[in-house]
Parts: sequence; structure tokens; C-alpha cells
Amino acid sequence: MWTVYDGSSWVGANSKYIAYYLDPRNFLNETDIFQFESLSFSKVQTKQGVSSILKGTFMENMVEDSDGSELDYAQAFMDIGEETGVSPYHLASRVRQEQGLKGTSSLISGTYSGYKGYYNYFNVGAAGITSTLVIKNGLAYAKKRDGIPGMQHLKEEQKFWRKTTLAWVRIPCISRSLM
Repeated sequence: MWTVYDGSSWVGANSKYIAYYLDPRNFLNETDIFQFESLSFSKVQTKQGVSSILKGTFMENMVEDSDGSELDYAQAFMDIGEETGVSPYHLASRVRQEQGLKGTSSLISGTYSGYKGYYNYFNVGAAGITSTLVIKNGLAYAKKRDGIPGMQHLKEEQKFWRKTTLAWVRIPCISRSLM
């Protein structure tokens, strides 16, 4: 029996599972080895590479940004990555993971009641026991942190990631006394 700690599905992990996933020898194969890719910006990362990551998602084609300008997600991730020193492959992959292929979350619609013009592509601070609370907490975080609309918000949000140890993001570490 697992004890739920956040929402309806986040549970404290068994120490044997944690030990398995922290041992890189368990992932030395042609598929899983990519999890060890550097998260730093490199000149070998290309817009074409980012476009491959975005293929089949809501970020694949040009879209209209909140200010009415044309938005090219692949180029935006390249620009943000170079400016912040973070891998654009990581940025694109992370947004794809957090927002899914269709990108229908209210966290990135910019139209949620009380939070018009606010976006949270990485779901930072988006936690709670109901979907409404998750959305409100994520957008409240975005509003409090920067209040910047559109793709510019991604650049500001990236500052959070740069300061965070990515391996521990959204991994609930529970005290043994609580298990």
C-alpha cells in the first residue's frame, strides 16, 4: 500500500527503488544512456535538433505569441538556451514532458480567469490536491515571480531551472519517520 502525499498519485518511493534509479549502471543501454546528457548549452546543439524534439507537438509550427508576433518555439529555445547556458534540447524536452503533445493545459493558455496573460510552461509551483488548485498555484507562482506574458516568460522561468538541481525537481523526498 502506497501513501499518497500530493494530488492523487504522488507517493513516497521505496528506498530500493531509489537505489535502483540512482545507480547509473542500470541505464547503460542504447536508449536510457541519453538521460546522462549534459544540461549545459553547447554550440553542437542545433535548431534542427530542437525541431526534432518538438515534432508532433503544439510547438512544432509557428504560432502567434501573446503580443501578436510570430513565435518559433525551436528558435526561442535556442535563444533562451544560449542566453542562460542551459541546453535547448533539455528546455524543449522538459516543456514537451510537462505540457504534453497538444499543450492544452490552462497553465499555458494565458486566458485562465484571474491570471490572464500568465504562463507556466514548466509547471513550477503547480501542485495541489485538485486540478483547479494545481492550475491556480502554478499561475499564482508565475504571476508572483515575473508577470511577464508570452515566450518571454519561458526565459524568466528558465532562471528557476538554472538555480535548481534538476535531479531533485518534483521528486518527493519523504522522511523515514513518515513512511
